[in-house]
Amino acid sequence: MLAADATTRRKALSRQLALSLDARAALLGVTLAGFALRLALLDRFAFHPDEAIYSFWALYGRNVDPLFLQVWPDKPPLLIWLLGWLFDLAGATPVMARLPNLVFSTLTIVIAGALARYWWGERAGLLAALLMTLNPFAISFAATAFTDPLMVFAGLVALCAAVRRRFFWSGVWLGVAVMTKQQGLLFAPLVLAVASCELRGTREFAAVVMRWSIGLMVVVAPIMYWDSLRWAVAPSPWDLGARNAAGFALAAPEQWLPRLWAWLDLARYLPGAVWIWLPPLAAIIVSMSRKLLASRQPAILTQRRKDAEKRRESAGENLSLLFSANLRATAPLHRQNSAQPAFQFPPAVILFIWAVGFLTLHVVTTVQVWDRYLLPLAPVTALLGAFVAEWLLQRGEGRGAKGEAFVQRILLRRLHSVVVLLLAVWLLLLTRPAIEAAQGRLPIGGDRGAYTGVEEVAAWLAARADAAPVVYHRTLGWHFPFLLFAPMQDGRIDVRWVPSAVQLADNAAKTPHRPRYWVEADWSPARDLMMQLAVRGLAAQERLRVGRFTLYEIVGTPPSSTSWRACVPPRTRVFAQRWRMFDIESGADAPNRCTVETSR
Repeated sequence: MLAADATTRRKALSRQLALSLDARAALLGVTLAGFALRLALLDRFAFHPDEAIYSFWALYGRNVDPLFLQVWPDKPPLLIWLLGWLFDLAGATPVMARLPNLVFSTLTIVIAGALARYWWGERAGLLAALLMTLNPFAISFAATAFTDPLMVFAGLVALCAAVRRRFFWSGVWLGVAVMTKQQGLLFAPLVLAVASCELRGTREFAAVVMRWSIGLMVVVAPIMYWDSLRWAVAPSPWDLGARNAAGFALAAPEQWLPRLWAWLDLARYLPGAVWIWLPPLAAIIVSMSRKLLASRQPAILTQRRKDAEKRRESAGENLSLLFSANLRATAPLHRQNSAQPAFQFPPAVILFIWAVGFLTLHVVTTVQVWDRYLLPLAPVTALLGAFVAEWLLQRGEGRGAKGEAFVQRILLRRLHSVVVLLLAVWLLLLTRPAIEAAQGRLPIGGDRGAYTGVEEVAAWLAARADAAPVVYHRTLGWHFPFLLFAPMQDGRIDVRWVPSAVQLADNAAKTPHRPRYWVEADWSPARDLMMQLAVRGLAAQERLRVGRFTLYEIVGTPPSSTSWRACVPPRTRVFAQRWRMFDIESGADAPNRCTVETSR
């Protein structure tokens, strides 16, 4: 019996999630538009330092040390392993490193639409997909090699699997999210809360938790075993990640307000801009005025409606007993044949509470204020926006009661038209921040021009790797290990970080037998470098200027053409005294000062 009920619910759910042909075409168009917006940033900018270090870990783990015993990553290894496999397949390039997240971000559009369609109907699903397509945060982080897009995609798939009662696969995908980045653990309460809405009784809850836990451990257990093999000589990514992210502790209460403003300054890009949400707020006000208008009916119409309701109730009393058994018998059939799901408020409430708790957790703890930490809120924003829009549209679609005056019914329809117009304006306004994000004009996401030219500098140095040069730098400690991976691993290029011009000049003077290069970013110049080099008989000659970087070659200066100089005693002493002073120079009578004479 339980198996039959489960099969019946599964078939009803499949019919509920089925899309019409027009809806499928619309969803395909929205998804392709989202892909186009995200594709524009694939090779527009150079690597962010974090993108470079993740890609270096992928190369290092694939080709040198699979256990990372000498190089210690601070992120779980799923994305690192995926990038390493792709580099072996198609080459280690920045485009190939960013391509997986571009695909995951585009698929997130479809998953968000599926969730909204199940909860609030087909139209809400299309609205959620459109809002996810136009989300500036999702666009800015799509074409990056960060761990966050894959984590968000896996967390959203886990949520969708829980909604569809695929609890084993929900656990599997939650494990993928957690083993991609530690922050994926925050999806667990959201998935469990939504899954609890689908359960019926404690017996089913125990079975669901068992299937969900098994799926979770299918992914987590092997990776934890791999990590345990390293603990004798290397820290776990979980421990190292907590340390590198300023720890995970409760912040001092006096820091909460500044941290709140800092996080809100980044969160304003989630909806595009605060003022863009004015049209849906106005639509809510207009929709609420429907109830006010309906309450101001003439008293006579109200009395007539009450009398009509009483007559219908008395006439239906006798028939209710006759048809009650038939209604109970056919209720499951009516639910199965319903193509439109009931409008559900609990998922929206759960999403809102989770989003508030997510932001609060980042405010009151010592987690670094970084924009990519807010990426999990992007699909939640799209889902809540679709919920509000669908709720407003459904409120105004009624034709009005028969007892309502004709003028009032016309006004109610016009109010609904105003709501539709305001929502359309809202969607049009969202296109502006989406286009700005696709052009890289928002201060979120990956690099936005600070590292332009680093790939050309690395290619220039790689072409001269056979001369075994020494490369000095101060800002590219995470870019060069990836861009110059092969020559650095072979020992053909020696990359050295220097904190100041003094250390650079001193080390270059002690390495005269190899070509020496200095790579300088225009936003981080070395002060007094030319003076420090000149003191040591060196000079810097510009060899390459590209983007934001200048490459100098450090060379020795030629001998001076001026006369030689010698340190001699003062002219006040006689010639004989000079010879005597030279003979007893180490004695007490040796001169304590000298003058410089220039030979003629």
